Amino acid sequence: MRTALLTTPGRLWTRNFTLYFGARAVSLPGDAMLPVVTALAVGAIHGVSGVGSVLAVWTAPFVLFVLFGGVFADRIGARTMMVGADAVRLATQSVVAATFLISGLCLVLLRLPGRTPVIGSSSLFGDLRRGWSEFRSRAWMWSVILIWVFFGMLVFGPYVPLGSRLIGERLGDVAFAWVMAGLGAGTVLGGLIAIRLRPAHPLAAGGIAMSGFACIPLSVALELPLPLLMAGHLIGGVAWAFWSVMWSTSVQTQVAPDVLNRVTAYEVAGSVSGVAIGQALAGPVAEIVDPRELLLLSGAVSVAVCAALLLTPAIRGLRRAPLSYARPEAEGNAGRL
Repeated sequence: MRTALLTTPGRLWTRNFTLYFGARAVSLPGDAMLPVVTALAVGAIHGVSGVGSVLAVWTAPFVLFVLFGGVFADRIGARTMMVGADAVRLATQSVVAATFLISGLCLVLLRLPGRTPVIGSSSLFGDLRRGWSEFRSRAWMWSVILIWVFFGMLVFGPYVPLGSRLIGERLGDVAFAWVMAGLGAGTVLGGLIAIRLRPAHPLAAGGIAMSGFACIPLSVALELPLPLLMAGHLIGGVAWAFWSVMWSTSVQTQVAPDVLNRVTAYEVAGSVSGVAIGQALAGPVAEIVDPRELLLLSGAVSVAVCAALLLTPAIRGLRRAPLSYARPEAEGNAGRL
């Protein structure tokens, strides 16, 4: 039986963590600006359908290639893949090239222990099958992703195309930028809260917190003034970040290191696939149904998603992995299909 040893963490701001934090801090702004810039630039010419189509074309290839990225990351190491990605973006995205250069340098300077070699089939598709087997063996994981597909289609995917139009038409493009800033501030606050709290049932706590995400579509649909719009997005950002930390921590501590990247690739591909569908359908559906009604539906779906998370025993019952113990990978709360 394979085991993964979890050790008690020391202080947070180690040299490695500082370098990794710096790499992500300078790299993510470029990625975060893309949906906002796309919504404002494309939306002014092609409307909701144009924004949704462009974002869907950007998102869809990620769903496919992330699976192979997981295999290669398990083979050659996640850091090597990240440095390579920063190098490619450095060569292709001149506007924000400096951020990717700094990110890559920070990652290169990380001092990491020897990487556990991949055990088992050496073929690409054999590794993909191994990752799928590990993914589907964990009922809590595939249950969340199944729920998240609907969340992506009905909430997360349509939001930027619809929200940018409704806010922009009513309050102007600058207001949409301020609203997104409020969302970003909320994610920072939510992350800080998640650092301090260590609930015994992380996904249950995250599911409760995610109820606050409904404030995002509802604040737009109800045409609230800008300060309340920003407040709604602040609350939604806190909710999103807290859930994200609970989810990521669960994945990192419940999956063995030698298959972690492949399993993560499957869960990411599954959840993002719904986002791409929602982005692509936002425009055509908005021509038939009032966008405000669609966002009201998104608010209701957000609450329903939280209920589904909390009503699923495998999700609700998953316990936080204890420290300093050997964890059996094939047992525990994972469950099997």
